[in-house]
Amino acid sequence: MPPLTTTTQPARPWRFKILALVGVLVLLALGAFWYGAGGKDSLLGMPQTGGLLLTLQDKDTKNFTMREYSFATGALEPLFANNQNNLTGAFSADGTQVAYMSRQTNDQAYQLYVMNTATKALTQVTNDANRIKREPVWSRSGAYIAYVVQPAGLQGADLSNPDRWQTFLVDRVGKTLGVVGGLHPFFSPDDKTLFVLRANGIYAFPVEQFTANDAGVPDALDGTLVVPTITNPDLPASRSAKVVVSPDHAKLAWLVPKEHFVRVFTVENWSPLTLVKDADIHTIAYGGAFSPDNQFLALQQAQLVGGELANAKIAVYKLSDLRMNEVLDLSSYNPGFIWLGGWR
Repeated sequence: MPPLTTTTQPARPWRFKILALVGVLVLLALGAFWYGAGGKDSLLGMPQTGGLLLTLQDKDTKNFTMREYSFATGALEPLFANNQNNLTGAFSADGTQVAYMSRQTNDQAYQLYVMNTATKALTQVTNDANRIKREPVWSRSGAYIAYVVQPAGLQGADLSNPDRWQTFLVDRVGKTLGVVGGLHPFFSPDDKTLFVLRANGIYAFPVEQFTANDAGVPDALDGTLVVPTITNPDLPASRSAKVVVSPDHAKLAWLVPKEHFVRVFTVENWSPLTLVKDADIHTIAYGGAFSPDNQFLALQQAQLVGGELANAKIAVYKLSDLRMNEVLDLSSYNPGFIWLGGWR
């Protein structure tokens, strides 16, 4: 019987190259599926520059601080050397200035300040007895700032009624031009109209009709209801509902946390304000900001756990397909006192 022999086949390196290439393609396909499914840690197609302006309250000390979250570094950096009792900031249209509320040592009332983000120079805009002020908003030209005041004595169930709050309109030197009932002000792109949110919808006030009103009482203007509310009229009105506008004024997001959705609109016209629904984002969101390039919407979100807010975070949505990315975990801060004030 002849001895057994073993035949050795010559190596074929090209086969290994093909197998390796196929493996790479499979991995890429899996990665694309993960990204397309909204992979939590993916930044594919998401912004990686710029920053978000946040007010945060420490759970233990109860101190408020204002910080800017950097997309490039993932860091939360304070805006001030003395960063206590500063809250609800808002970037100007060009991002060079921040309007915010601050209560200095021994002061009983928060006042409106403006800071140059490059030089850190401060300007105090208001000096009045309205103790609780918050959420300043710039007009596009920077000529006006609107902000919200909680009137003295407003408490209990009335706190959830936006009609009982007040919106003040001031110029850059702090002169009060008018006061109206409502919350969450925003401006038309030409600065000619101030809008506020009330229980039954969005109201418009022509800026040119405001007059100096140093007494701090509501102006005689009633405004015009231009967009009826999108919320369920059977539910209690809540001051937490909010409206934010994109830098190009082409998009508007209406946040309704009580009903767990955010509605994104295209602004068809500003005079009169006419909105066309794009889509609903189903989440509990209390603050929002559009990206400088108008392509993304950042939302300050939370969950209801046992009837209490928990697990606060910042999520960014790509407006073209509503793909979402969780970019910042804020669970170590008090979820009921977080404000997302802008994106530059």
